[in-house]
Amino acid sequence: MTAVAHLIPEALPTTADMSERLVFEAFSQLGETWTVMWDVPVGQFGRPKAGLRQIDFLLLNDHLGVLIVEVKGGAVKAEEGEWFTQPRGSTKWKKLQQSPFKQAADQRYTLQRYLTNHLHIDRRSFAHAVALPATKVDGSLGPDAPRELILDVTDLRHPAAALRRVREHWGECPALSAGAVEAIVAKLRPSFTMTVVAAASAAEAAEGIERETRRQTEMVESQVRAYKALLSSDRVVVLGGAGTGKTVIAAKLARQLSSTGSRTLLLCHRAGVHAFLSNLLGQRSPQRAFDGDSDQALHVSAWSRLVNGVAARLGGSSISAASSNLADWLLEYRDSLAEPFDALVIDEGQEFTHDQIEALSWLLKDPDRSPLYIFADPFQHSGIFTTSTTDRRNKNVTYQWMPPIGASPVMLTTNCRNSSQIAEVAARFYPDTTPTPIVDGPAPTFHTVEGTRVLAETFQLVKRLLERDGFQANQLLVVPIDAERRDVEQAAKKAGISVVAIDQVHRFPLTPKDLRVAWGNADDVQGLEADVAVVAYRHRQDADVDELMRWLPREIYIATSRGRTTLHFVTDLEETDVLAMGAKHASAQEDRASEIEKAASDGNP
Repeated sequence: MTAVAHLIPEALPTTADMSERLVFEAFSQLGETWTVMWDVPVGQFGRPKAGLRQIDFLLLNDHLGVLIVEVKGGAVKAEEGEWFTQPRGSTKWKKLQQSPFKQAADQRYTLQRYLTNHLHIDRRSFAHAVALPATKVDGSLGPDAPRELILDVTDLRHPAAALRRVREHWGECPALSAGAVEAIVAKLRPSFTMTVVAAASAAEAAEGIERETRRQTEMVESQVRAYKALLSSDRVVVLGGAGTGKTVIAAKLARQLSSTGSRTLLLCHRAGVHAFLSNLLGQRSPQRAFDGDSDQALHVSAWSRLVNGVAARLGGSSISAASSNLADWLLEYRDSLAEPFDALVIDEGQEFTHDQIEALSWLLKDPDRSPLYIFADPFQHSGIFTTSTTDRRNKNVTYQWMPPIGASPVMLTTNCRNSSQIAEVAARFYPDTTPTPIVDGPAPTFHTVEGTRVLAETFQLVKRLLERDGFQANQLLVVPIDAERRDVEQAAKKAGISVVAIDQVHRFPLTPKDLRVAWGNADDVQGLEADVAVVAYRHRQDADVDELMRWLPREIYIATSRGRTTLHFVTDLEETDVLAMGAKHASAQEDRASEIEKAASDGNP
């Protein structure tokens, strides 16, 4: 097999002129001692003459030097020193600004100055010629166009011999020094790799996730309309795993209900989710006291803010979430309002007991028939209202939640928060069929460090993400698992990172001007998301495995699923050990998953 020249590029684009294609094909047969470069911009050689265009072909050979070849296709003629070309298929002649030989000479001397100054190439190594691939030339075409410098259709059949003739015309050519060809190519056609900063890579995935979120929102609205039409029911439970858009959809649905004139209450459990919803809906600061008599159609509140507002209105000191009199208090509060609520939308529904939901329905105009929508992920249930504070602190919680009776279930099946790579990690810790992700992103990164260094290395990583990888502070969410607040804040301080706990923010996400990084444990960050989730976990070496498996997979699931496009996991375990815990948990939870699925299908607990 005959060796071909080193071609740059290896093939011409389909938009290249036919004449240049013919010359390229001819030069490609020159052999491996030749380098053929096409379309080299003259503008990169300092300050070229006005009107001087790119070099059509630049040929490099250790023994024959540097040859510039200008190509003119179609028919060619000259009249009294002025040159014309006639493109293929045309009957009109086009006047050239200058002779192609003058153009080639100008290109040669411009390049010659550039390479002599930068690479010290001998001036005698340069030459130029003109290729006329569509014509046959018998003799010279003028004083600056001797036959020796012309490559016609016949010459291009044997380009090596024709180029030696061109070289001989220009006289002695000293051999290029070792490595000169490579240096010229590197100078004129540099090869480099610009590493995409992590923030830019994440932004591409985020754009796709935003598109899917919009699509998913429209889909669920159509599902709700379908259920209302089929079942004539305004009582719907929307079930979905992390990232299925429950909070965004709940907000959009509440806004839609209020836009029709219905006084709507959008209720969540956590202060962080309240901050997110308020920001999403353009509501007033969550710090304001709850006022059910305000003239706004849409009221947004977290549970604690609601019950504090109710207690203040009724003149009580506080209202217990577990009180058997909760329904009486809420009924009394409704009767004190100028108008009761027309619709109730509950996000984080898995945190509310059946008794609480029944009590909340007394805030509605018709407790039995007014619209009530509940958005929930049973596996994210924290036991906040069903378990004592001591048991929760000791992780002694039975995590279970069933949809309320009399509500039509709608299942969300598409993950429109997480990239596929993050969803794959979180799915290992989910006890049921996981929602399907549709957007790719960067692969999650596991950082294995010494146990005593987990938090310290976590915030050193945060520092690199901010200073090296191009992220802003408000794009990050740090989720330490089973870590004390003082330890987290001390580690952040030592790394020079300003942090704020999720339960202390009144707006989420934080604004770009806010230089603080938000953090929270798994229960605090439920319902929230960020472009980058940084999870920290130090393994309890002396912990009972069965005890760990009761709570740890759930917290890893919540923590890892907060990241939209980028996930970092800092731990003293190997990646395989972390993922193995998810596989073990999934196997142990098969019966529980079947039970939840059956309850959703039957509409019964």
